[in-house]
Formats: sequence, C-alpha cells, structure tokens
Amino acid sequence: LSPVCLGSLRRAASINAEYMDASPAGGKNKKRKQKETETAEEKKDVETAGSPAKKKRRRNPRKKFAKWKEVNNTKTVYVQNLPTDPDFTLEEFARFMSTCGVLQKDTKTDKERVKLYRNKDGSLKGDGLVSYFYDESAQMALRLKDGSMIREHKISVQMAKFQKKGEYKPPKMASLTKAERRVEHEKFNALRQQRCPFLRIVILKGMFTLEEAGAHPEGTAKFYETLKGEISDEMKRSVGPFKKVTVFNEHPEGPVAVKFRRFEDSQKCIEVMNGRFFSGRKIVCDYWDGVTNYTIEEDSQSQNVDEELDEIRRDGIKGDGDG
Repeated sequence: LSPVCLGSLRRAASINAEYMDASPAGGKNKKRKQKETETAEEKKDVETAGSPAKKKRRRNPRKKFAKWKEVNNTKTVYVQNLPTDPDFTLEEFARFMSTCGVLQKDTKTDKERVKLYRNKDGSLKGDGLVSYFYDESAQMALRLKDGSMIREHKISVQMAKFQKKGEYKPPKMASLTKAERRVEHEKFNALRQQRCPFLRIVILKGMFTLEEAGAHPEGTAKFYETLKGEISDEMKRSVGPFKKVTVFNEHPEGPVAVKFRRFEDSQKCIEVMNGRFFSGRKIVCDYWDGVTNYTIEEDSQSQNVDEELDEIRRDGIKGDGDG
C-alpha cells in the first residue's frame, strides 16, 4: 500500500475507536471494567492491612472420645452379698444367673461377661456384675433373683450404674481382617437367634377357685374346658396370637399357663393382664420361673404341659422358632 492509503486507514481506525467509546454500550463497558479494577484493588488493600489468614487445623479423629458419655444401661445388673468363699467361681455365679436369660459374650475371648470383684489380696468382695443379651433378661433377673439365696446368702440384685472414674482413655480399636469380621458377624447372628424359653411362658394366677369348679352344673371337666375357651378368646382379643393355653386343674392358686411364640408377646400379656380383675379376683401375671411345677392332677393336658416344661428346663432352649 502507498503512504497515502496507510494514513487513511489509521485515521479511520482512530475515528472508530472514538465513536465506540462515545457510544452508550462502549461507555458502560468502560465503566464496568473500571469498577471491577477498583474493587479488586480495594480487596487487596484490605487483605494486606488486616491480620494474616489463619491456617486450617486438622481435626483430631480421637477428640470426639475425649468426653465421658452417660451410659443408659438396660442389660447389666449389679449383685451384692455374694458368697466370699475361695471356691466360689465365676462359672458357678454365671450358671446361677443364666437361668434368667442368655448372657453376653466377649467378642474376642468368647467368654461370658460376668465379673466378681476382688480385694487387693485376691479375696472376693462379695459383689459382681452380669451382662445379659436382652433387656428382658435383666428385668427378669431383678424379679426372680433379688432376694434369692445362693450358698445361704440372700443376694441383692439391681441395675448397674456406671460412673466416671479417673481420666477417660479411649480404647484402641482392634483391626480385624475380612475373615474375622465375617466370623464375628456369624457369631452375633447365632446368638441373636437364641431366646430364653422362660420368657415365652407366662403364668396367670387367680383365674379360678376350687369352689367354682366344684359348683359347675355340668362338672369340673366342663368348667375347665369353658375357662380355657374364655382365656383363649381374651388372649386373641387383648394380646395377639399365642401357641397354647393350659389350665392346671385342681390347683388351689388357680394358675393358667399361656405359651407364646415370641417373648415380645409374652411381655405384652404381662402388661395387659397383670392387675386385672377376673370374676372379682385380682389376676397376678408374670413369667414362669422355669422351676415351679403346677401340675396337680395327672390328666392328659397337664401331663403334656409338664413334659414340655421339663424339656425346656433340660435343654435350655426349645427350637420351635419365633413364629
């Protein structure tokens, strides 16, 4: 291009630039850029004049265990006034308390969680702890074992209360392999399937009197049959499904046994029936203790239930499922 053409192009470009700056759009863009520049400079000045930025601290994963936590105990009982004989062992203590339910086991040692407190010289103090697998077993221990006798010692049973003692040190978490975790899971499931058989059988006392049975116009057999039907209907209406109802004929306390498939239903039966009135008498409803035999007359019904209770007492757990 000639010098004349180059000069003309430069003048046209400068005129176009002046026109764009003078236009409304060009003026807005120019003002916006100025504001952004001023804002960025102000922020930089504030950061420079202010305190230096704080470094982020890493969270301590063990810090959440530093405080003592209140434990809502529902499965461990504290037993007092136990024998202090040197030959009184953990096995005997565990066997005595296990009649109320399945005991917890340590996942590492596979031993039952039972403890006898000792003095510094190794002698027994006379108190101990027992941990059950189910809450209902601990409640049953409070009912049946509190005030009972062991080696001529009247023991006291109450729920254990755990209190802070010294500085809390978080336990070291043991690392398990995949195979070990699978074995522990299988152990847990197997223990969960167990059910204390005594918790599925309840005894209702005061359901009849010998005078009522003898005064029935159609005889005592018809009286007990009618009574069994009335109790069965009441169980279906107030509690739910059950497995068997047994009336112990000719017993002066008027007991009736009701067996459920699940111990949750037996617990509901006690809540509903205990303290109610039947024919003007106050009913006493509680778990069967696993020992008492209510059979008086050796009829077929009472004989069958007596054999069933003996089987449960002998085997510990009856494998008929939880329905």
